[in-house]
Formats: sequence, C-alpha cells, structure tokens
Amino acid sequence: MATKGGCIIYFVDADGTIMVLTGKESNYVSDLKAAPAGAEIPKDWTFKQLIGYKEEVSGSGIDETFAKKKFTERALDLEKMLKIGEIRHDTPEEISSGRFRVNYRHLIDDCRKGVFKGGCEESETPLRAAIRELREELGMDIPGSDLRELPGGDCFNCQMFTCDIGARQRRNFEEVIEARHARRYGELFEVSFKPLSTIMADIGSYNAISACALRRFNAIMNPPSASKAAASSSSSKKSPPRSPPRSPGSSSKKSPPGGTKKGGNKSKRNRSHAHAYARRCNKSYKQY
Repeated sequence: MATKGGCIIYFVDADGTIMVLTGKESNYVSDLKAAPAGAEIPKDWTFKQLIGYKEEVSGSGIDETFAKKKFTERALDLEKMLKIGEIRHDTPEEISSGRFRVNYRHLIDDCRKGVFKGGCEESETPLRAAIRELREELGMDIPGSDLRELPGGDCFNCQMFTCDIGARQRRNFEEVIEARHARRYGELFEVSFKPLSTIMADIGSYNAISACALRRFNAIMNPPSASKAAASSSSSKKSPPRSPPRSPGSSSKKSPPGGTKKGGNKSKRNRSHAHAYARRCNKSYKQY
C-alpha cells in the first residue's frame, strides 16, 4: 500500500487549455550549514540558536491563530537577519494545549517544482493524506468526493489523485494563495496555474513523484491515439488534382473541332490592318 498521498489540481480554460496548479518545493532553514553571506547574527546568538531546529511558541491561552501570527513575525525577522529573499513557516503543530511548533522554510535556486503531496500519518489512507496536504500546503478544504484516483498505480509509493475545480474557482484559489503568501505561510513557493503543455516541456525540473504523476495525467488528458488519429485523418484528405499550367497567351477556350470557324480570326485581321495603317501614318502601334 502507498505510504504517501497527493493531488493534481486543474481546470480546463474556455479555449480548451488545461491549467495545472504547481509550485516550488522549499528547504528547511534549519538545514542550513552556515550563515548566508551578509547575514546579521546578533552578538549574543549562535547561528544554530538563530535559525532554530523547530521554533516553539507556548503560553497560557495561546491558540493556533495567535501562534501563526507569532510565527509570521519570526519569519520576517529571519528574512532580515539572514538576508534571504523569502522565508515561510509550515503548518503549526500543536504539541499540547497552548504550545505550538513549526519549521521555517526558504527557497533556493535548485529547488524542484511539484504538485501537492505528502506522507501518510499513522493509520491514515493516501486519500486522507492528500486532503490534509491540500489543507496544509494550499489552505483549501477540498472534500474527498471531489478527488479522483489517478489510474496506473502509485508513483514512487505515492498514490496520486486529481481534482477538476472548474474555471470559475480559479479566482478563489488564487486569492487564497495570495493571502497565504502575505502571511508567510505555506510549504510551496511560487504557486500558480500553468498550462499543462508548458509543464510537460519543462518536466525535467519537477521532482520524481510529480513528474511521474504529471506524465500519466497528460497521457489521459491528451491521449496519443487521439492525436495520431487526427494527424492521419488530415493527411488522408487529398486535395483535388490541379490542372496543368497553361502557357502564356494561351486561351482557356478550346477550339472547335475541324478548325476555326469563318470569321474566327477577325481580331487578328483587324490587328494586321492596324499595323499597315500605322506604317502608312508613321505612327506607333501602342497608340491604338
């Protein structure tokens, strides 16, 4: 049985373009081995104390909303001190009543792109894990009835699902993404809808699980047999045969059998008379 669950969020635009929601994976700030260049570490702090392996907030009467606010403030402070472009925190983990803990994340140049996925917790099915990851990474509560299992088995021990949100829901999703970005909250960076064709052209920059799932998804949405059939049908339609080109000055009308009728060369005789008259009058033919 798969030990991970994930989901491909997509919709089909008015012009038939398949848009898929993807983002960039982030690294833990606590995984930094040394302070980045230009970091401003307080004199009474060591680097390990500054970044913290798991930041904690505790106190009487502290709830998740208050904890998120404190973690956001801490993320902004870390940005200034470490001189890193953007730092976020993941979902606060409630250790006990009034005590929460999080990891801070940052984006680096070689971060891989991907879709929403994560490991199954104890006694959790891949479907429940996918729903939880969407809530944690995206901030949306999507019911399991809207998720469809992606055929073909698991992708590197991760069962993937798909969810067609419909074009009308795009704005709602983008508003949620922007709000989470403003609060420095979320595990994926630079989350946005992208055309499936663009994703497939850049599939090498996606992590292994996401690339496997996206290739299967693309094969379902754009089956090779359909494209081959369309190409073969277009090539089988032969254009009507063209008539051979006529030589310059040739007439499109065929001469009647047995030669030209009497009087058929009247225009030719007129031109001959005109040439004779021009010669007599010492004039050019172009004037006639």
